[in-house]
Parts: sequence; C-alpha cells; structure tokens
Amino acid sequence: MPGEMRLHPSAPTFDFGGLPIETIGAANGVIGAITQAHALTDTELERLRSAYSSIGDFLVEDDFFGNHAVEVHPQGSLLIGTTTRAHGRREIDVDLVLLLRRGVEVSLPCNVLLDRIHSTLKVYARRHDLVIERKRRCVQLQYSNQMHADITPVVQFPRIHGLHGQLFGLVPDADLSRYVGTNPKGYGRWFADAAAITPSFSSRIALDSVAKADIVPLPSVQIFDRLLCRIVQLLKIHRNFIFAAQPEVAPPSVVITTLAAQAYLHVYQYGFASPLDLVAAIWQAMPSFISRE
Repeated sequence: MPGEMRLHPSAPTFDFGGLPIETIGAANGVIGAITQAHALTDTELERLRSAYSSIGDFLVEDDFFGNHAVEVHPQGSLLIGTTTRAHGRREIDVDLVLLLRRGVEVSLPCNVLLDRIHSTLKVYARRHDLVIERKRRCVQLQYSNQMHADITPVVQFPRIHGLHGQLFGLVPDADLSRYVGTNPKGYGRWFADAAAITPSFSSRIALDSVAKADIVPLPSVQIFDRLLCRIVQLLKIHRNFIFAAQPEVAPPSVVITTLAAQAYLHVYQYGFASPLDLVAAIWQAMPSFISRE
C-alpha cells in the first residue's frame, strides 16, 4: 500500500474543453468501448469464479488449513474490479489469499508454510489435471486457455499504526527465508476509497444527451460509475499492447494501478470538462509519483 508521497505534481495543463461536444462525446465513448471490448466474457468470468470458489472450498475443508484459516478472499485486480481479458502471451490471473490466524508464523517457518500449502494443493492439481508450481510467495495452478491461479498464504498480523493497519498481515518469502509485511485487503480498501470519489464534469449533461441520442456509445455505467477502475483498465490494455511481444519487461499491474490511483487522488479536485480531460491529466501526473533517489 502506498505511503506518503513527497512529490506534489502541479495542476493539469490538458484542456479539451474547446473541442466540439460531439468530438468530446465520441472520445469519451471510446473509453467505455475499449474497456468493454477487453472486459472478461461471461464464459471467462464463470471460469474465474468457478476456480476461485473451488480452490477456496478445497482449502478451508483441508484438515490443517481448515483449522487455521480465517477466510479465503481475492486480491489484486480481482478484488478492486480492474481485471481485463488476456491478450497475446498475457494470462488472466485468479489471485486469492488464504488468510490464516495469527500465530501460524510462530509454529511454521515461512518455507515450511509454503511447502505445506504446495503439498496440499498438489492433491487439488492432480484431481483437476492442473500444472502446479511453487513460487516465491505463492503456489500457482496453471489452467488451460490463458488462466492461472496464484494462492498466497497470509498470516494475520494487525498493527495499530499506518493506514488500514488492522488489516496488515505477513506473507512468507522463500527467497528471503522470512515473513514480510503485506496488506492486500488494506490496498483494496485504499483503492476503493479513491474510486468512490466522483470528479465533477462540466460537460456531463451535454455528454449524457449525446449518448441518449445514440450519437456515441456512452453507457453511463462505463464512464461515470467507478471511473477510476475503467481508467486503470484502459492503461493496462495499453500496456498489454505495447509489451505484447515482451510481457516479461512490462510494468506490473500493481504499479500502473497505484500510480493511476495516486494521480487520480491528486487531480480530481480540479474539475474537468469531460472524462477525456481527466484521463489526460492522470497520464500527465503519474510519473510525478515515482520516487527517484
């Protein structure tokens, strides 16, 4: 979860307010059209939900983890609503957390915990004919058709300080051979709070009238409901195309999401003629939130 920022970008300089309302409406319609075109299909959503529920049920019914688990919950794009369809060599991620009760980190060293969840999920992998691989902080199950599931064990370790410290936890790190701090639920809460803020658009009434007249495809739910999610999806889609041939060097989704949310929290206060202006302002402000030492 991002900490306090030391950099303070200036007010945005982009302004498309002078463009004809039809042009602005069409450009804003593209935001909805692109994100909708790259949204998960009903079939993909069902596969994702099915995998999530099936893995969760299996873990909480296990003799060991069933006694130590608090819950299984999503994390990452699955939690905050920014998942996009797989493109090229990139896959759909089913990111879930197996949340364990505090004290597990005392009885089980981090590598022992990773070994335990890996051996447990081997049974699941054999049952469903999946490839399983132990990663640095999680266990990955590989499905067919460009989808994999990352199951990360996190031990409750609440703190009294820090943003959403009550949701803080510890994750085993195989490379470091120790537990390290993490807060996927806190990150999700931080992003949700940011996404709940609705910027003001001076051209919204005009844009709505354009959409109702069928001049541009502008479903209000795509543009004005949790607009930050749609913008993050747009940036991730752009990333996927730019790095389609080399996904291994592409910026991780969490970097794009965090920078976009930080920029959104900074610029929303200025007010914009349309979502197009907001997207441009976020794009301009994102580099300012990268610390350079």
